[in-house]
Amino acid sequence: MISEVEEMKEKKDIEGLMRSLQQGDTVERADSAKALGMIDFEEKEERIISALVERVKEDESPTVRANAVLALGHVGGDVGKKALEESANDEDWQVRHDAAIAMGEYRDKNFIDTLSFLLEDDERDVQKKAVEALGKIGRKEKGEKIVSKLEDFLDVPELRREVVKAIGQIGTEKALEPLIKVFEDGEKEIREIALQGIGKLEEEEAEKVLVDALKDESWRIREDAAAFLGERGEEKFVEPLSGSLEDEKDHVVEEALKSLGKIGVESEKILKNIKEMVHDERPSIRIASAEALKGIDSKRSTLLLFGALKEESNPRVLWSIAESLSEVSKENLKDTMSEIDSLEGDRKDIAAVSMGKAGFSKFADDMISMLDDDRWKVRQKAAEALRGINGDELSKRRANRALSKLRERCEDNDKWVRAESVRTLADIIFDVDEQVDTEGSKEKLLRMAEVEADEDVLEAVNYAKNLLDI
Repeated sequence: MISEVEEMKEKKDIEGLMRSLQQGDTVERADSAKALGMIDFEEKEERIISALVERVKEDESPTVRANAVLALGHVGGDVGKKALEESANDEDWQVRHDAAIAMGEYRDKNFIDTLSFLLEDDERDVQKKAVEALGKIGRKEKGEKIVSKLEDFLDVPELRREVVKAIGQIGTEKALEPLIKVFEDGEKEIREIALQGIGKLEEEEAEKVLVDALKDESWRIREDAAAFLGERGEEKFVEPLSGSLEDEKDHVVEEALKSLGKIGVESEKILKNIKEMVHDERPSIRIASAEALKGIDSKRSTLLLFGALKEESNPRVLWSIAESLSEVSKENLKDTMSEIDSLEGDRKDIAAVSMGKAGFSKFADDMISMLDDDRWKVRQKAAEALRGINGDELSKRRANRALSKLRERCEDNDKWVRAESVRTLADIIFDVDEQVDTEGSKEKLLRMAEVEADEDVLEAVNYAKNLLDI
């Protein structure tokens, strides 16, 4: 049963919550403080802040004071900030703990000294929250001063994990040295956290650590290193990443392939390696290979994708290849489109979906026909692909046929088919509204808003209503 305070929160009954905060029993005061912190106000109301500050300073219950402190972390103001600083001296550890959390929400450098004071707290949980808060502030301020303060606690075993994570968040050049030191000397879990911080730094020394980490004994570290090198997108990392294609761990190989695709450099060696991976016995590796070829996006890599499509039998991999093809540049797809003629059956349909999603209107009839397929996945993909075709490129006949068939699919037994059909129906209406009669389609969407029960489909219906302003 919903409580009275919860009901007031849902109604945004500020007056009721204020009375409960000041006059209720301990539970009501605590719940009201929490509720006031969770309501989004259009403007900060000073009387609410003042009431919360009063609870922080005067309430006899540590739970009420702690909840009021957390609420101030959301509604704040200068008076609230002052109360948070004073709460660092509260006799109850939970209040100090929650004050550290609230100060971290502000990401205000003026809290650095207070949080540094809490680093010396007698309660370990308070120290941990102070570390996390300093990391959040440092991430915003790029504070080297904070890194120096946190370094002093790297040798405290119970805090090392939080400290390394916080230093990594800050992301300044000064953070690199302690992170590398921990990475070289720490235990496995801490080394993984340290690498997350190193991977975000642009310094040349950080790059060297990442390249060396491709040969680390921990496969998780090798995987993360491959991902970070891909994010850098530089050709100089092609060679070490190519070496990771022989890693014993599938996850590392997959990440190396994806990173090679992100770098996007075409070379004989890379294409040869990926071509071999396209035929690997592991489906996940074949999927990652398709993603890499998409990233390289050349005529030869596109031909390799068509070749993979021609030989693949696993449905999941086939659709992944199709997804990659749909994201290749239209210029390269045009140059290799003749490859579709060499495909047969399902593969040809899947290729047509790719072309439709890529925006080639000549495949619109294929997509419309596939909306009647016996397989829900094909119907869903066909509806999605039609959305890639600009409605302005459809003839009136095709536009009317597409609208008619999509209206039918809005009643499909499969909810994902309905959802994709709704979105595509709305997009086509938006494009062709002045060229063809769309009133029946709009009425269909409005009826769906009244009778549809599935939340995912309703989300699509709301998208349609907002797009069409109906």
